[in-house]
Amino acid sequence: MAMARLILLFALCVAPAPLVYGQPFHIQGRVYCDTCRFGFETEAITHIEAATVELQCINRTNLQVMYSAKAKTDSKGTYDFVVEKDQQDQMCNCNLVHSPEEECREESPGRNKATALLTADNGVVNKFHKVNSMGFFKKQALPICKTLRAKYFASEE
Repeated sequence: MAMARLILLFALCVAPAPLVYGQPFHIQGRVYCDTCRFGFETEAITHIEAATVELQCINRTNLQVMYSAKAKTDSKGTYDFVVEKDQQDQMCNCNLVHSPEEECREESPGRNKATALLTADNGVVNKFHKVNSMGFFKKQALPICKTLRAKYFASEE
């Protein structure tokens, strides 16, 4: 009886693993226009359709690009990458490449890349990964930004 329980426990713990563990990896993120030039997302941001994003995985030892792919955002500013191969210990980042919006093309420092984990050897069993949003600055801040500045930075004044 104890052996049957042990086999059942093993089957419940190990058998489902291939269903969620491993490839392909799905990486999803969003690209936005920071209409206030704050450097973070607010209710005034807009999402950018047809922005270009590149996923690059670089070898930690020799810094060679081991994997690269590009994607465009949809009408909601969302991009998706499907990566078939485990990238193991590579450094993988999604990077902003281009904004189709003439008035919103300056990359927001610190918000121009997002780290992506593309390995099954990191303890994460889900193959669907959402990465941080990335943003471009609008050339001129919108008029509503003065009100938002008072809201977000009330302690500065």
